[in-house]
Amino acid sequence: MMSKFKLKLPFKISDLRESIHKLNLELSLMQNAYRKCGATSAQGQLLLEIDRSEPINLISLAAIVGLDKSTVSQTLSQLANHGWVSLTENTKDRRYKTIELSEKGRELVNNINQQFDQQFEDSLNNLKTQEKNSIAYGIGLYARVLEDQRFHKDKTKEDRAKKRASSDLTKLGRGIQALIDP
Repeated sequence: MMSKFKLKLPFKISDLRESIHKLNLELSLMQNAYRKCGATSAQGQLLLEIDRSEPINLISLAAIVGLDKSTVSQTLSQLANHGWVSLTENTKDRRYKTIELSEKGRELVNNINQQFDQQFEDSLNNLKTQEKNSIAYGIGLYARVLEDQRFHKDKTKEDRAKKRASSDLTKLGRGIQALIDP
């Protein structure tokens, strides 16, 4: 069943919240891509971020995904047990480990990306190019605002921009745009 989206003006926060809630629900249903490839949602999300940011360390990875270090560490142990990542001790400071995808992990990430690409292509297939561009722009803009809010403790715009550049959220709009114009 497809619901017809109606743009209501003037803009109301409650309408935006409702739309975000519906989007979040639909995107969570798309998480089957992880399961189809043999990973949990948490594992898949970390694998995708490691792929985008490798080599990376635990502290940086936890900051990017917005989870505490112990949760990320536990999931990383699962990934290492599956042979999807390698954890290498830093020669200068043995408390820190460098995280990288293994060959098996790269194959899994490629499979996950293919699953998501197909799901997004299928869902956007019936839209006009201008509508697809509007979605990509709007999601990217809102993601940037959310990231700025999450990293508001940074004192300067420059600091926020550096953190935002490595984050996955702003790449969402670019990813959708890449699907629109391959």
